[in-house]
Amino acid sequence: MNQSAQLLQDADQNLMSADPERVRRLRRKAVLDRLLSIVLPLLAVIVVLAFWQFFVIWRKVPPFIFPRLDDTLNSLRTNWPSIWPALFNTLQEAAIGFALANVLAIVGATIFVHSRFAERTLFPLAVVVQTVPIIVWSPILVIIMPVDSLWPQVCIAFLISFFPALVNMTQGLRMVDPLLLDLFRVLNATRRQIFRKLRWPASIPSLFASLRITSTLSLVGAIVGEYVAGSGQTIGYELITAKQSLDTALEMAVVLVATVTGVIIFLAVTGIERAVLARRGQGQ
Repeated sequence: MNQSAQLLQDADQNLMSADPERVRRLRRKAVLDRLLSIVLPLLAVIVVLAFWQFFVIWRKVPPFIFPRLDDTLNSLRTNWPSIWPALFNTLQEAAIGFALANVLAIVGATIFVHSRFAERTLFPLAVVVQTVPIIVWSPILVIIMPVDSLWPQVCIAFLISFFPALVNMTQGLRMVDPLLLDLFRVLNATRRQIFRKLRWPASIPSLFASLRITSTLSLVGAIVGEYVAGSGQTIGYELITAKQSLDTALEMAVVLVATVTGVIIFLAVTGIERAVLARRGQGQ
């Protein structure tokens, strides 16, 4: 992989010396693409928020049904001292579920790659667990877990995140060049050497794909668990109290906070992915 990256770098240097004008055009295009990738999503968000505000005003929607954007922002500013601790607690639950899901997915994928028997035995069980609606798991976990603990929410975040991570990692560990795999076997490489030198490096893009997916799924799972458990100072509990008091502005403020948080987490993981892949010579 490093040799390929070096060859690409040498080719770029040759191109720069042969046609500097073309290189300048390519650089301007790259800068424009980078700007568009930032500006266009921001414009889309602005359009959605403006539509939210003016549609509610135009249709004269009652505030107890759906609030205006400015009312939502005012409620967010007023209730931020209570929303922030709730967000922090929810992020703790999501982070634990996220970490458990990905670590166990890597372990499970490693076992599946090395044992067809284990995959045929355990993978259908993982599918069955995934197909059971979360709304079924939630009350069961609330009953069997310690009272007023974060573990029901952590388990739900784990259940939502584990299966996508397992599928991605299993596929990633198998996405190796067959010729390289045959070469390793001809050289009498052990399974550990094949895994460390071949399978694991090839699975890095799939690993980050699962991290991107589960980073938001774990947050959703934690909030769903909180919404069912209905205890503690969490985002889910804030939603329950806002709904019970018919405070739609607070309810939408909490939803807005959760949405923005999920987007920030997703972008952070994506940024780390690009940095790691670029350093490994796998960036696009």
